[in-house]
Amino acid sequence: MEEGKMEEGMMMHNCTCMPMDMGGSMHMTFYAGVDFTILFDSWKVETAWQLALSCLGVFIMAALYEVLKTYRERYARLSRSRSFAPVSLSGTQVHHTMKVVRVSRCDAAVETTLQAVSFTVAYLLMLIVMTYNVYIFVSMILGDALGYYLTLHLRPSSSSSGGEHCH
Repeated sequence: MEEGKMEEGMMMHNCTCMPMDMGGSMHMTFYAGVDFTILFDSWKVETAWQLALSCLGVFIMAALYEVLKTYRERYARLSRSRSFAPVSLSGTQVHHTMKVVRVSRCDAAVETTLQAVSFTVAYLLMLIVMTYNVYIFVSMILGDALGYYLTLHLRPSSSSSGGEHCH
């Protein structure tokens, strides 16, 4: 088929795109360019200036996600460390002391809110990266790396916690 030829009311292009019913297309492979939409119809990227601002926004959002995640984990550790209540269990031969965590309703509400916000931001970032734009993808990786670097001193040492990664 020739490029630009009309077929069933749609313009055909030489790209790895999935045609959409609303007149746009969605890239299915990584590409470097403009003329795409991020999340909402109102967030269109049609110029290099809009791409630069979008990359900056995604960079900041990814960095803030990492900061939010770190503070959520830190808050959870602190709230649990101040809410331990020792409980003694005595048997005929063995004496054990367990620490039972009793989280206050206020701490539980704060942790739940932080988790919900963190979860929402994580999924928004996942949907943003599904634009398959190389510049957006790199901005997200660099923003996450900066956020991780800025909060590294707030994280427990790897020997004291299992972390989320295998080493």
